[in-house]
Amino acid sequence: MLRRIPMRRFTAFWGATAFVVVFGCARSPEQLLETARAAAAAGRAADCVDACDKVLAGPGRLRDDALEVKASALFDLRRFEEAARAASEAAKDRSADAARRDWTLALKAYAASGDSQGGALALAALGGVQALSDPELAAAAAKLGIQATGTPGPAPKAVFDPSKLDAVGLAIASVRKTARLEDGFPVKTSIRELRRRMRLVSPDSTRFVWKDKVSSGDWLFLGGEKGQAARRIPLSRDAFQANWSPDSKRLLFSAALGDSGERSLFVFDVATSKSRRVFNGGRKIGLLAAWTPDGGKILFSFHGDLWLMNANGIGRTMLNLAGRIGEPVRDAEEIDFSGDGRVFAYRMKESPEFYVVELEAR
Repeated sequence: MLRRIPMRRFTAFWGATAFVVVFGCARSPEQLLETARAAAAAGRAADCVDACDKVLAGPGRLRDDALEVKASALFDLRRFEEAARAASEAAKDRSADAARRDWTLALKAYAASGDSQGGALALAALGGVQALSDPELAAAAAKLGIQATGTPGPAPKAVFDPSKLDAVGLAIASVRKTARLEDGFPVKTSIRELRRRMRLVSPDSTRFVWKDKVSSGDWLFLGGEKGQAARRIPLSRDAFQANWSPDSKRLLFSAALGDSGERSLFVFDVATSKSRRVFNGGRKIGLLAAWTPDGGKILFSFHGDLWLMNANGIGRTMLNLAGRIGEPVRDAEEIDFSGDGRVFAYRMKESPEFYVVELEAR
């Protein structure tokens, strides 16, 4: 005859059993990391990523190792954008050898995904063009149009150095339309990329910017500086599309002053912690603006055309691209510059094609 077990004892029994099942099988972060490495060695990249995620969800002492293993597995899975981000994150605050290993993987992943801006950042962390003596790095960089001899772009008819000219001294030499950019456009600024990143890391990897909500609205904040607390960037309320200068010393963004809805372009100087309005665009300024490769000028759309302005806001010219193409210039989806700054490619929103614009001295 079966003996009836009181419900209290039944519950206690299964509670104790569950405790053994759940906690008896729990593995330490070290064991999980070894499991991830074993999965990677066996060619089970997806299992490797899962095990690394469990390590990353726990205590932080093995975070960098887990990120590195995960990045390699993501690369094997051809999830190149995620691999690049994981490798770049792993490279921070590591030994020189480990950081070089991580940045090398990041460069290869950026190259595989076609992210020229990320690739340039990784290459800078590896020592710049001097690092291209390494064949592995040179092969990855070549996919982004970066070569030891410089970054070639479409050759203008007249050779000149635009960085030595004032913005008002430049004009359009020629315009052509293309569905695909050739190699040689390493400087990339896109709406999609800027919106995708929750943190916008400076090119030298020493600082980052993010947007956060406070009582007075959404503001940009600067962090990552050793020994300093995060600071709110002045005049950045409801800012759009922040963009680092190539030298990592300034930040370009558009923001509204007051509640009128009118927007202006601002440049924030990291050294002085001050934001300066460089262009008052009213309601006609585009959301996306880009630095020239030398950091001396800013390209932006305003009132149906493209404008080129000196970075200090003094001196600007309307390029009259609208007159060349026979239609107003809409907000940019993407802006790419050749390495020497003599040519840029501009893709408008909702357009599959680029306008490739060659500059000349007036």
